[in-house]
Amino acid sequence: MENQKTQRLTWEWALLGGALWGTIEIFGGALLKGTVPEITGSVMTALAGFVLVVVYALTRNYLAYFATVLLASSFRIINSLTWHLPAVHPGFGNHVFGMVTEAVTLALFLTLLKNNLHRPAYQRLIGASFPFLSALLFPLVRLITGNPACLFRNSGIAVAWVFAPLAMILGALLCPIAFQLANYLKEKIVPQLAVPHLRWSLSGLTLALFCLSVLLHV
Repeated sequence: MENQKTQRLTWEWALLGGALWGTIEIFGGALLKGTVPEITGSVMTALAGFVLVVVYALTRNYLAYFATVLLASSFRIINSLTWHLPAVHPGFGNHVFGMVTEAVTLALFLTLLKNNLHRPAYQRLIGASFPFLSALLFPLVRLITGNPACLFRNSGIAVAWVFAPLAMILGALLCPIAFQLANYLKEKIVPQLAVPHLRWSLSGLTLALFCLSVLLHV
């Protein structure tokens, strides 16, 4: 019964996941850039994977999964446009490219290992693998936005490559937790609430996060 109720909320989960990821990207990224800027991308990659895994585990729907990516990217773009930046400015053009790359690489590993997603070892493998591949691909951002990837100080090496191990460690830690959270929501939370109440709650929280991302400039 709880699985049926969860499936009926597919798009609400997707939209809330996108809103949450977009908000984390905006405000969490701003906080990290003000304190430890060089690891910002790695931490954001692991957190993105956490949100996407929760959405995928709740919905098992790739349309919903990529709707999450689209909404999160829109949050990033809308917030950046309030600063009147051009569409390919590295302030968000590169960020959006990274978000899409992270989502695609994660989807690849979720698909390849779909028969073993219930195993914690494979969950950790997915959490460590997608940041590695997305970091390898990130320098291709120049082909899309015309802006190069950030380089580590006094070197010609992309920051994404230097701190990829950090993203892999964080991803390996967070991915199993994301699966556990999704299972907890499906088994403990969803069955106790009526679908209309859940639908309104999830939609209301999504709208609140959208307003926050538009009204606050960071």
